[in-house]
Amino acid sequence: MAVISPRAGIWLFHLALPLVGLWVLLVRPDFDLAWEDHVAHLVLVGLATAISIVLALLVGRLAAEHGDARLTLVSLGFLASAGAFFLHAFSTPRTIVGGPNLNFLLSTPVGLTVASVFVLASSFDLTKGTAERVVRFRKWLVMAILVLMGGWAVASLQPPLSLPPAPGSAELLLVVSITGAVLFITAAIFYLRLFVRRRSVISAALVTSFLLLAEAVIAIPLTPNWHASWWLWHILMALAYGFVVYSARVAYRREGSLGSLFQGISLEETVQLIRADYRQALDSYVATLASGGGAGRPHALIERFDLSEGQAAVLEQAGLAVASEREQIMRLDALAEVGRETLVEVDEKDLIDRALRRVRPGFPGDQLDYRGVGDGIDGSSAPEPAGTRLTVPVAVSGLEAGALVLTRPRGGLSHREQAVLEALSAQLAVAVTNVRLYRQVEDLFRRYLSPAVATTLLADPKQAALGGEVRDVTVLFADLRGFTPFSERVDPAEVVALLNRYFAAAVPVILAEGGTIAQFVGDAVMAIFNAPDDLDDHAAHAARAAIGMQRAIAAVAGDDPRVPRFRIGVHSGPSLVGNIGSPQVRQYTAIGDTTNLAARLQTMADEGQVVVSGTTYERIRDRVTARGLGALTIKGKRDPVEAWELSAWDA
Repeated sequence: MAVISPRAGIWLFHLALPLVGLWVLLVRPDFDLAWEDHVAHLVLVGLATAISIVLALLVGRLAAEHGDARLTLVSLGFLASAGAFFLHAFSTPRTIVGGPNLNFLLSTPVGLTVASVFVLASSFDLTKGTAERVVRFRKWLVMAILVLMGGWAVASLQPPLSLPPAPGSAELLLVVSITGAVLFITAAIFYLRLFVRRRSVISAALVTSFLLLAEAVIAIPLTPNWHASWWLWHILMALAYGFVVYSARVAYRREGSLGSLFQGISLEETVQLIRADYRQALDSYVATLASGGGAGRPHALIERFDLSEGQAAVLEQAGLAVASEREQIMRLDALAEVGRETLVEVDEKDLIDRALRRVRPGFPGDQLDYRGVGDGIDGSSAPEPAGTRLTVPVAVSGLEAGALVLTRPRGGLSHREQAVLEALSAQLAVAVTNVRLYRQVEDLFRRYLSPAVATTLLADPKQAALGGEVRDVTVLFADLRGFTPFSERVDPAEVVALLNRYFAAAVPVILAEGGTIAQFVGDAVMAIFNAPDDLDDHAAHAARAAIGMQRAIAAVAGDDPRVPRFRIGVHSGPSLVGNIGSPQVRQYTAIGDTTNLAARLQTMADEGQVVVSGTTYERIRDRVTARGLGALTIKGKRDPVEAWELSAWDA
């Protein structure tokens, strides 16, 4: 069960009190005393007129500033009310005009009913198109009200308005009053809904004002002139607009500016625009503070938003706090970026330079540098700048690798700023450690894998998965003819030294031609061309590599007849290329008939000879010097294989 709050109960009591008083005066005519004072009436209604004019001007000014249709309609309602009160005061008998007249009776209910039309229109959530039309025609509507009231004032000096009320006037007065009361009550209900959404002082004041005006309009046709009940509705009119003025004063003391007085009843679009304007102005002010160029009172904002001194002081402190927080957020964001970027493929200097470039904007006006061990800042010998200085070491593997140096020309450093620098030092230490480890792993990795395979795996570790694909490749096999008897009669250390010298001469030749070293098996080496990287005319590359290897080995072996030489076999064709092995150990190689045939051709070659299959020869025949070896019977092959001995590359 809903319970009315004490505050709402008091509000309803005050609204009901005039109605109770009116009822008492009507039920007990002996209480409804007569008091006819034309001057007092003129002053009272003149006061209500003045209040209405002030409200119309104030709200109209705010409506024009923000282009708000609701405020425009509210200001027109106040203006129409002011006209009604003016016409009623103007028609006071025996003051400006003569005796009793019809205008004195009709001007207030008719004028307030016109005002209620504008008030009710303002209570709706207008569409964008309608709101734009209201704002566009605002001046014309104001002019229309002024012309209407001016024409009415002139007409009130002429019959029938200047004559005493005729029979039937009471019925017309009742119809007009009921219409105005219904419109005011409906508007109050809509503004009550607006108050529930925004809880502003002005929206509550307007609800109260409209209900008081509805009570006043109802009382007009029910009360005899110059009696207490008649004076009651005049007081209700004055209270209705006086309460709005009082509420505006309360809101002004709370808000401190005229600009925000009626924001609580503005259209939603206007509120959003004002908030966006506030955000933009505050962002600009905070940015100025952050750059060090705007300490002190925000004078531009004071003038722009009509701020009080107290609000300006609060804004100044809030701006400084927000600027400080933004700098801190910028620093933390920069730290997060430094942490997210592994950048293991850059050298240490580039890594540190990039990290400093990200963090420096968070320390505007300061100098942030990195000092290497034994070096000046950035390697320079510039004189030490004056100011507060903080040096934070950067330790890698327990040893100092350098230091971050922050110099502030004026002022000290906060604990939070020191913590940011310490966090950056830790991030840099981790990053430098990763770079060094990456370099070590990469160097070791490339020594045990062919560079092409190593590069592929480093770029995309998923390529290390077991499996492969069928590709057209050229496979080269080479081993040392007579190596077994040679190794039996020579010291093992000398054998190893000879192999290393041979491979040191042969491997660069293979790599220079784009080949991939698949494996070393004792004195033998296997190379693949066109895997994993694409290699156009791979048969030609393999042939040049084979011929080049023989020349390189001949240069290493010299004239020593005891030293064995390479024999090489080359074949082109489809082969399954990929990672072969187990989940623990795997090898990048090529398997299939193409590989087997290249190995067989190598075993049939003589020392210092390069033997290629007919398939490979057909791909390079116009560019080599070769001698046909005929159809060779190859173990494991059903049909003989055409073979050729290459002696030179002519292209």
